Amino acid sequence: MEAQSEKQKEAAAGIPLRIYPALDGSEADVVDRVPFHWHTESEIVIVDAGTVSLVIADRAYQGTRGDIFFIGSEELHEIRATGQGNQFHSFLFSLELLEFARADDAETSLLEPLAEGHLRFPRQVRKGEAGQEALHRLLARLVCACLRQSLGWRLTAKAALLEIVAVCADYSLIEKVDAPCGTDERLRQKKAIVAYLDEHFTEPVRLPDVAAAFGLSPQYFSTLFRESFGRTLMQHVNFLRTERAARLLRTSSLPVMEIGLRVGYENFSYFIKRFREAYGVPPSVYRKNNREFAATPVGRAH
Repeated sequence: MEAQSEKQKEAAAGIPLRIYPALDGSEADVVDRVPFHWHTESEIVIVDAGTVSLVIADRAYQGTRGDIFFIGSEELHEIRATGQGNQFHSFLFSLELLEFARADDAETSLLEPLAEGHLRFPRQVRKGEAGQEALHRLLARLVCACLRQSLGWRLTAKAALLEIVAVCADYSLIEKVDAPCGTDERLRQKKAIVAYLDEHFTEPVRLPDVAAAFGLSPQYFSTLFRESFGRTLMQHVNFLRTERAARLLRTSSLPVMEIGLRVGYENFSYFIKRFREAYGVPPSVYRKNNREFAATPVGRAH
């Protein structure tokens, strides 16, 4: 998963919607952890099973089955759902592509301000809260439209996205934003750090070198990093490495030792140790379990 954007195979021409993991079984339906990243689209995350943890714009959240999260355009976020019992789906869409060719009050009062960042969706709508059932039904409609691919599926999907906006407005879930995302200098710095590490984490990573890349002292950078991401630099690097290793174990036939080297671990025993700490099992067991799981029919009930 690249820091700047998510590359979903579910992207379809002519419809401003992408769903991750893919619904057609073209990729493993097991997403364990999604490192910090951002994208221009808005995103809705629904917890399908178990417990899923998210960090959205400096705040940590935890959701259980049925909970719904909204992530705005350009917002830095991370998702953790380690293990087959913890699953989610993400829906990415562009609010600008939902605007009408001829402006009306719905566009000027809701769609434009949402697209420009002056309004935002709620961060979390828990199961049982006002509006959650309606949102859940609309997300299920999105999934059905994408799976069926009938003649009018694009219109069905677009209509459901517009209804999601309407439901949030009807239940007073939409919030005003003082400063649109992306205008904060600290956020720009955090994105730069995320992008740098996403590019270099498979290489030897040393605190003095990373700090120097940003013109900061090691001590100051270390403090800044922990305050910004809630973990040390090396904890984050290990997060990136083990996440990439898990993806390669699911999707490639590379030997386990080679995967460890590819993601940045020169010591094989250290790779095994870190992977076990992250996923609870050694890489070989993780590969066996998730390949068996990926071979089963794909598609989650919403």
